[in-house]
Amino acid sequence: MTESDNSPSLVTSPLRRRLTEVRIPPDVQHFFTDWSATLFLVAVVEAELPDTPGVLPVWAAVTRCCPRAELRILDPNQIGLLEQLVGGESELDLQSLELPALLIFDDEWVLQANWGPRPASAEPLLDEWLARHPEYEQLVAADEAGDESASLPLGELGEALQWEMRTWYNSGLDRDVAREMQALVAALSEAIEE
Repeated sequence: MTESDNSPSLVTSPLRRRLTEVRIPPDVQHFFTDWSATLFLVAVVEAELPDTPGVLPVWAAVTRCCPRAELRILDPNQIGLLEQLVGGESELDLQSLELPALLIFDDEWVLQANWGPRPASAEPLLDEWLARHPEYEQLVAADEAGDESASLPLGELGEALQWEMRTWYNSGLDRDVAREMQALVAALSEAIEE
């Protein structure tokens, strides 16, 4: 996992723990080990988002399986650099990406695909958690509006959600992230062959 030199440290304690917990299915490992094309993966993440410790370690584990892949990590403040790289060639609006987001580039740094912020199988779990904690979204909105009184309860609920998501990822969502990445890259291969 590589961080940009001028980005704040994203390897927080929850991320460190998750890096040791991630398990990639053997068939997915085999797929990425045999992948022959170059893949440049750019993860645009914010450390405090609950999904980040779930997906970033999986992206790193998949990258370790693929000898022709390289993972770069950017925070949202570096989107301008990415826009310069992509230029007008992409239809993707980088400013409106839902984070965390994984961008997949070919060997000429042409954007091929994007993925995020979580696997489809996580959506019902998150919807159920949000239904049990409706105050979370209200606190997020208040915090984004600059209401400092929202920070403490939001932080506590954010930690609770992050812990819950860690359980989800360790219980099967890791596999789902890896398989969705595999499907995305396999689709790129099919598009190249056509």
